[in-house]
Amino acid sequence: MAVPAQVRDLTGSPAGAGVIGLATGLPMVLFGLPSGALADIADRRAVVRPAIAGQLGGELWRVPVCSPAR
Repeated sequence: MAVPAQVRDLTGSPAGAGVIGLATGLPMVLFGLPSGALADIADRRAVVRPAIAGQLGGELWRVPVCSPAR
């Protein structure tokens, strides 16, 4: 909740805060729920390792994209 609130405070844009909230919450729904169902069926280690790698990749992509230009 802090990041969307900060975006709203800095920019004055509720839409910007919504976009940030969507960008952080949507991947959890899109990837978390299917991964959980797959982990119940398959070997958990075989599911968790790629899931963690995907999270890391998403975070590494998001840092330069969302960082302000200096």
